[in-house]
Amino acid sequence: MNSSESVEKIEARFQENILLKNSFRDELSLTVTKDSLIEIMTFCKKDLCFDYLVDLTAVDNLGINPRYEVVYELYSCLL
Repeated sequence: MNSSESVEKIEARFQENILLKNSFRDELSLTVTKDSLIEIMTFCKKDLCFDYLVDLTAVDNLGINPRYEVVYELYSCLL
């Protein structure tokens, strides 16, 4: 399974919780509701074998609402 297939599986299961899908420099990103974060991250770990949290950071989008966002970068040795 590649990263595109993983994102498709997340979209299929959590469609109502995905706010935005973005692709930049061959990296796929999903913006999800904060209420669904734990369930989506659990699905990524247990069902999609994302086994490594590469980076966890925050972004201050001054002047945009919501102002703050948390960014998780996940990795799977199987992809």
